[in-house]
Amino acid sequence: LIGSDDDAIWESGDVGGFECYIEADDDDEGAEAEYDEEDDTQLLSVSASFNTLSLVYRDPGTMKFVKYVGSGAPSSRWDIALEYDV
Repeated sequence: LIGSDDDAIWESGDVGGFECYIEADDDDEGAEAEYDEEDDTQLLSVSASFNTLSLVYRDPGTMKFVKYVGSGAPSSRWDIALEYDV
């Protein structure tokens, strides 16, 4: 249901499951090592949502990762990811 309590739980970010796009540093540590909720390198955060298509254009210097889905999540999360060269 749209507007349900489940949507609010996902939007809060408390159960994870969101995609996070951050600026890349020169290190090769990976996106998970770079992510910090207090840091200003986060460019975009997309919460999980039922029956939703999210299109994101990102520069080569931008990293993407999915924050783990916690046990308190109201449902599972399924992703289909594609990349195109523009």
